[in-house]
Amino acid sequence: MQALEKLFKDVKLSNRALRKQEFDSKLDEEKRSRLKNVELSGFQLEDVEKEMLLGIISKALEKAEKTCEIEYAKISMKKSVHGKTFLHEIKCSMKTRIGAFNAKESHYNMFRAVAGCLEKITNEIGHKTRIARQER
Repeated sequence: MQALEKLFKDVKLSNRALRKQEFDSKLDEEKRSRLKNVELSGFQLEDVEKEMLLGIISKALEKAEKTCEIEYAKISMKKSVHGKTFLHEIKCSMKTRIGAFNAKESHYNMFRAVAGCLEKITNEIGHKTRIARQER
């Protein structure tokens, strides 16, 4: 009886693993479809860093797409040395159906700079849509 229960638990675990893989593949497809109109320039990243960066960008684009459709996004980075560390200067531009938006951010942490830059743009998009609704 115990052997049967152990076998049954293993089957349950394998079904969970399969469902998680299906869920992850759906998320990857959604992320890829969201990132198809995004251009990155000036980034020299390893695979892990690139995955983290694409995750940050994907989440920000998901927030922005709740209010309007994004046609094109470009994110460029310039590294400069300040003392012994690198300062990352990020420039983001995003074209949507309600207009074009630009933002700049500088920080020693590249991921924080990208997130801050994209947050500025999403806040600006939200502000513009609220203003447009009030004017109607």
